[in-house]
Amino acid sequence: MLSTKENALVDALLSTADFQSMVDIAEDILGTPIVLMDSIFNELSSSKGYPPDDFADYINRRQHMNDAAFAKALENVRATLMAGTPFIAEFAYMRRARMLCGCIVAGRLVGALRIPEMDSPLQDMDQEKVLDIARLLGMAIIVNGLPHRDETGATNLLWGLLHGNMAHTYLENKLIKDVFPGIDRFRVAWHMSRSSEMEIRSKIDRILPDKQWTIGFNNGYVTLFADQGRDASDFHDQTRRQDLLLGISDVFSQVSDVQEYLLQARAAHYFALHHAMETGAAFFDDYKIDYMLAVASSRSKMGGIRNVLRAISAYDEKNHTDYFNTLRAYLIKNQRAAEAAKALHIHKNTVFYRIGRIRELFAIDFTDMRSLTALYNSFLILDMQSILPDMEKTILV
Repeated sequence: MLSTKENALVDALLSTADFQSMVDIAEDILGTPIVLMDSIFNELSSSKGYPPDDFADYINRRQHMNDAAFAKALENVRATLMAGTPFIAEFAYMRRARMLCGCIVAGRLVGALRIPEMDSPLQDMDQEKVLDIARLLGMAIIVNGLPHRDETGATNLLWGLLHGNMAHTYLENKLIKDVFPGIDRFRVAWHMSRSSEMEIRSKIDRILPDKQWTIGFNNGYVTLFADQGRDASDFHDQTRRQDLLLGISDVFSQVSDVQEYLLQARAAHYFALHHAMETGAAFFDDYKIDYMLAVASSRSKMGGIRNVLRAISAYDEKNHTDYFNTLRAYLIKNQRAAEAAKALHIHKNTVFYRIGRIRELFAIDFTDMRSLTALYNSFLILDMQSILPDMEKTILV
């Protein structure tokens, strides 16, 4: 149950209050001065009660360390912050201990809190409360960072949604609406290239000049963009001019469904290549028949896949493992480890471990669209024909 003061911090977040207002509320909750920083340690807020000697200690420490040592120390702090739990740091050449806590949103480090040791030891501070406040202030960093300064918040959220790290709480759903205001029609595009990320982003910017967000993902690039009813032929021509091949999903309204529609974009990209299309915009709607035929014909054309599934099934029987069902759940759930874990009634980390073992034991390349499509279709067929007795045995014969 949130206290009255903590509810005030939530209300401030939902009303998109500025950093300083939220930090003032957070200081009142914790009873100590704090500094809010971004992910590269730039200060986003100030505090009248923050002890000046803490800043003097920081300068003193910097003067006693060479650039390489200081950079390494910062990298170590950053790595610890990514764990998302508060920790007490007592650095060399500094008199005052401080507590640091990463602001983790959607699985990414978006900022950090710095809390100096004051009258009472930092060990006595309620670390669970510090963690909750850090998360709320992390959301404030995302909301306040858009749209005027940068798009870090949108790409952070996209990254989290693709990796299954969003908890889909009320606050996170509200956050998504704040980050993508007034957009109710989305598409997602998939592209694979050996070009640099900067070059790909530059080309995507020319094709989609506004309301689009691109990140690297699974050896390719994912672009989430607002569908504005653009003419398909114009989209295709612009994409060809940039020498890109983009797989494009159908339109969807909930950005939280991006994983599901990314599968469409990847399938469209795959079938476009299969039809010798090298550049342009490949819309999933144009390849639905190909997709359905591929699913329908998977059983007769996938001898190699049947061998892999047979080998996994045999390994499970011999070693009392459950890799067959784990792989099935992982693919049917569009590689969402959290949802696969829920379906299997196991921990998410167990899914990650098993998928790692499946990759090692059976040489399955989870970045290869052809292999994933074949495996996915095989399990779809198993599901569609599950009313038949001993279906798993039949498909593996």
